[in-house]
Amino acid sequence: MNIQARRNRKLKAIPSELWEHFYRSFPIPIFVEDARRVLEFMDRLRAEGVTDMGAWLDANPGFFIKTWSLIEILDVNDHAVQRSGARDAQELVKSLDRMMLPETLPALRGILIDLFERKPFHISECQYRTLDGQIRHSINQALLPGDGKDHTLVFFTQSDITDFKLAELDLRHSQEHYCSLVENAQDVILCHDLAGNVTYMNQAGLELTGWSREAVVGEDLGKLLPDLTPSGSRRRSLTHLGQVGGRTLFETSMVCRSGEKIEVEVKSSVLPGLEDPEGQPLLLALIRDITDRREAERKQQQLEDQLKSTQKMESLGVLAGGIAHDFNNLLVTIMGNTELLMGGRLGPEEMHGGLQLVMQAATQAADLCRQMQAYAGQPLARTEAETLSNLVGNMTRLLEVKVSPHAQIQFELEADLPEVEVDPGQIRQVVMNLVENAVESLGSKGGQVEVHTGERDFSIADLRRGQHPSLLPAGHYTFCEVKDTGSGMDMDTVQRLFDPFFTTKSGNRGLGLSSALGMIQSHGGGFQVETQTGVGSTIRFLLPVRAKSAATRRSRRRKDPDNLHLKLEGRTVLTVDEDSSVRSVAEGFLRRLGCHVLSASNGMDALRIFTDRHQEIDAVLLDLTMQGMDGVETCRRLRVVRPDLPVVFASGFSEEEVTNKVVGVGEYSFVAKPYRLARIRAIMAQALDGGGQEGPA
Repeated sequence: MNIQARRNRKLKAIPSELWEHFYRSFPIPIFVEDARRVLEFMDRLRAEGVTDMGAWLDANPGFFIKTWSLIEILDVNDHAVQRSGARDAQELVKSLDRMMLPETLPALRGILIDLFERKPFHISECQYRTLDGQIRHSINQALLPGDGKDHTLVFFTQSDITDFKLAELDLRHSQEHYCSLVENAQDVILCHDLAGNVTYMNQAGLELTGWSREAVVGEDLGKLLPDLTPSGSRRRSLTHLGQVGGRTLFETSMVCRSGEKIEVEVKSSVLPGLEDPEGQPLLLALIRDITDRREAERKQQQLEDQLKSTQKMESLGVLAGGIAHDFNNLLVTIMGNTELLMGGRLGPEEMHGGLQLVMQAATQAADLCRQMQAYAGQPLARTEAETLSNLVGNMTRLLEVKVSPHAQIQFELEADLPEVEVDPGQIRQVVMNLVENAVESLGSKGGQVEVHTGERDFSIADLRRGQHPSLLPAGHYTFCEVKDTGSGMDMDTVQRLFDPFFTTKSGNRGLGLSSALGMIQSHGGGFQVETQTGVGSTIRFLLPVRAKSAATRRSRRRKDPDNLHLKLEGRTVLTVDEDSSVRSVAEGFLRRLGCHVLSASNGMDALRIFTDRHQEIDAVLLDLTMQGMDGVETCRRLRVVRPDLPVVFASGFSEEEVTNKVVGVGEYSFVAKPYRLARIRAIMAQALDGGGQEGPA
C-alpha cells in the first residue's frame, strides 16, 4: 500500500467531531468559500479573449464590488468571528463588505489574478477594518482550486501581523525622521570607513561644496579634505581611532567643486553599532563652515587693534604731559642755577652748592630717561648675576625707613635662590615702589607689610590668575612679592594700575608702576596682582630663571685698570658728534684726563681730519647716530685707512641695540649717554688697551 493510500485511510479513521473541533478552535481565522461563480465568470472572460486579468481589473474596477456577490462564504471558524468583532458567524458573513478598506483592494486583486491563472496557492498581505472599528494587518494564505475540476472551494486563512506592522511603521517613521534631520542639518555630516573612503554625505555638504552625491560617495576623503591626503600615517591614525572609539577635533580646509577652499572645523568620532561589509567600524565627521566665524574673529581683532592703538595714543598723550611736567621742574633747577652762576656774584660755597643742584637735576633727568626706556621695554644696558633674596636683603634697612610708626614690615627671604641676570638698580627701584605703595595703602590706621622671595614652577593656569598685562609662558620663575593689609583696590584701579602716570595719590606724578612694568618686562618677566577691597593687596613680580650667558660672564670679569691716568696721558683722541654741546662736554672730559683733542661735527669732517692726521690719532670717540653718514659708516671708512684704530661708540640706545646696529666693523667699545667723567676715563682706557668687544659680522 502506498503512502497516499495509508494517509487517506488514517484520515478517514479520524472522527468527524474531532475534525470539527480542530477547525472551530484553530487559533487563526479560517474561511471556507465557494468560488464557483467567480470561476465561471473568468471562463467567460477567457472565451472573450482576456489573457491579462490584472489589466482587465484595472479597466473594470467595479468588479471588486461585484466579487462579494459572486463568492459564497460556506463557513468560518470561531477565531475568525472573534477577530472580526462580529457577534456570530452569520453577522460576519453578512458584513464582509463593511470590513473592506481601500488598502484591502490590492490583496483582493491578487487572489482574483491567481484564480484566473489557476494557481493552486495564494499568499498576500492585507489591511482591513474589524466591525468594532479596529484597523488590522494580516498575512492571507489561500488554498485555491487550481486546475482541478473536482471542487471549487477556497480555503482562506489570516495570520494577524498588526503588532509587527505597527512596529515596522514606527521604525520607518523613525528612519524618515532621522533621515530628515540628517539631510536638513545645517552642518555637513559625512561618513567614511577606516580606509578613508566616503560612504555618505548629507544634503548640506552637497550644497556647500557643489559636489553631487555620486561624485563623493566611494571617493577618498582627501578629495574633500586635502590636508587628510592618503598616507600610511593617516590610515594608521584612522585605524587607531576606530579601535579606541575616540574623538578628534581639528580645523582644516574643505575643497568645493569650483576649487574654492572653505575653512572648516571637523569633529570626528566612531559611529557606534555601524560597520562596513568587512566588519570594520565607520567614522562620522561633523564638518562646520567657520568662514563667518573667522571673518568675525578678524574683524574683532581689527577692532581690538584699533582700540589698543587709541589707548596707546591716549597713554602717550598722558606720558608726554607727565614727562614735560617732570622735565620742566628739572630744567628750572638747571637753568635757574646756571643763570645764577653766570651772574658772578656768588661766593665759592654758593657756587659749589648751585653746581651740586645742577648735577642732581641732571642725574634725575638721566634716571627719568632710563625709566622711559624701561617703560618702552628696551633691553637692559648692564646686568649682573644676582639673587632676589640678596638684592632685597641688602636694602632691608632702607625699606624699614619707608614704613610709618603705625606699620610693621616683615621679610621672608628664601635662601639659595637661583641667580638671575638683572640690572640691580632697576630691581631695587621696583621693590622700593611696591613697598612705598603698600605703606601708602595702610593709611593712618597702620597695618602690616610683608616682603617675600621664592621660586617655583608656574603653569599656565597659575600665571593666568592676576596676570598683568600679558600672559607669561609656563616655566620656572623666581619671584618677589609685597603683601599688605591695607585698603585694597577696586577693579577699575587694577585695570589702570600700570598706566603711565596713573596714581591714587594726590599731587604725585611720575611713571610709577608703568615704569616698574617696563623694567620687569625688559628682564623677560611680568607681574601678578591679587587684591580685595578692604582686605589688602599682593603684588608679585616674576623673573624667568635662565642659564648665564658667556658674554655676560665676560662682561662681569672686566675691571677698570688702576693705572688709567698712565694710559690716557698725552693721547690724541678725535671726538665726533653733531651736537656741539655734547661735543664740548666730551672735549672737556678728555682734556681733564690729559688727552689732546681733535673735534669734528659729522662723519665727513672726521674723515677729512683723520686722513690728514691719522698717524697721531690714538682713538676716536664716535657718536652712533648722525645725519648723512652715521657712526657705523664713518667707522668703516676710518678703518679703511687704519684697521687697528680703537673706536668708542657713544649712544643713548642700550648696549644690546647698539650691538644690533654696529655690524661688520670689528672690535669696538661702547659708552652710554649721558656719561660721566669716570665712565669716559674707564672706557677710553679700555679701548686703548685693546679691550673692545667684537661686533656682529
